[in-house]
Amino acid sequence: MQSHPEDVTLSTFWISNTSSLLHFLRKDAGLRSVSEQYEGRLEILLRDMAQIVILDAQKKMEPVLETAMLENVTIVGLKETKYQTDWAFSIWRGIERGRRSIRRNKRASAPPPFTPCDPAISRQSSRPSLHIPRSTSPKSKGPTPEALTSTLSSLLQLLRSYDIHPEIIHYMVAQLLYYVGCEIFNRMIEGRQYMSRSQALQTRLNVSMLEDWLRNHQLPSRLADQMGPLVQLLQLLQVLSQQKDLATWIETRKKVHLLNPTQIKHVVNTYRYDVDEQRLPAEVTKYVLQVVADTEKVRRQSLERKASDSSFSMSVVSSRRNSGSRSYASSMYSRDEELCETSSIKSKSGTIVSEVEQQEQDEMALSCTTKNSTIWILFQIPSNLAARDGCVEKEFFPQVPEDVMSLLDSQVYSRSF
Repeated sequence: MQSHPEDVTLSTFWISNTSSLLHFLRKDAGLRSVSEQYEGRLEILLRDMAQIVILDAQKKMEPVLETAMLENVTIVGLKETKYQTDWAFSIWRGIERGRRSIRRNKRASAPPPFTPCDPAISRQSSRPSLHIPRSTSPKSKGPTPEALTSTLSSLLQLLRSYDIHPEIIHYMVAQLLYYVGCEIFNRMIEGRQYMSRSQALQTRLNVSMLEDWLRNHQLPSRLADQMGPLVQLLQLLQVLSQQKDLATWIETRKKVHLLNPTQIKHVVNTYRYDVDEQRLPAEVTKYVLQVVADTEKVRRQSLERKASDSSFSMSVVSSRRNSGSRSYASSMYSRDEELCETSSIKSKSGTIVSEVEQQEQDEMALSCTTKNSTIWILFQIPSNLAARDGCVEKEFFPQVPEDVMSLLDSQVYSRSF
């Protein structure tokens, strides 16, 4: 699979096989007692294989993501919207367009997550593949949200045809929606041309097509929660100019709780007002800036306090280690205490980091303007891989070729003598 990450059918085939193997090992009491140590490794393998499929789908979505979700216009008159600062924005847009071109070239030159070992090996023509169709609508000059839903539909059909467990399918769909939500969120934040009420209305309409896709394919609506920050960003943009006073703003702020203070400040500073919109009251702007300053002050004090506590605990451990007279028992206790004080955890990227560093990373995320689309959603392999909708268990019938059975029979026969 790592050698041929673009072969989605091959990947799905092995996800199905590995799921069946894990199910048989768990189902048989005798097998489970001797193979329990391998179950955890098989679960990790299943997650890794699912991530290979996800990365391939992301690679297919990325080229059309911005065009389909941000540049696809279906609302009549949206392109004719006039803004209060168009004269200054035209200059800024030229600069931003150059920056976006540089970022696009960097992404194009970046190596793919996996590289086939043997490119000469071609897929079988009968295998289905994920594809992104171009819209034929005369109103659209490029891909529409249907380009993304078509990719999702192809993947969903393939996963269901191999009878992959529903929870694994839900995880893969949720991860892809999280990726779409983060990427669109970031491109809106980084591109001021998208920070307006009219653009938010159109983008929200495009996002609703992904939500409709979930309903049409009988998938849980909770999977759309992965796009929660993006939806709340669009909601804020739609009502920003309607904030009459500080009390109204505070009530609105409670409804967009997935946005951190830094992101709120960025929205307020970069919002493009239509010619008929009223600007945000000065008291609201001042309040937003003060919240950001207070949040940053608290975060900085927290980091300083944790750094001080960490250095103090390490000095205590060092002094205990250097003490010449202590018993073997106290030495073992001190070593265990040191391990506890400097305990480390494994991050999703596989890097070992200390708890203090992990907390710092979490706190830094709260003050970031953009979202990290490369984070993997936490997922546990279902304990019963035969369970399906309605608590009905699927019956597995393993097929063992006759030549393999004859080989096993001959080995058993030879051992008996």
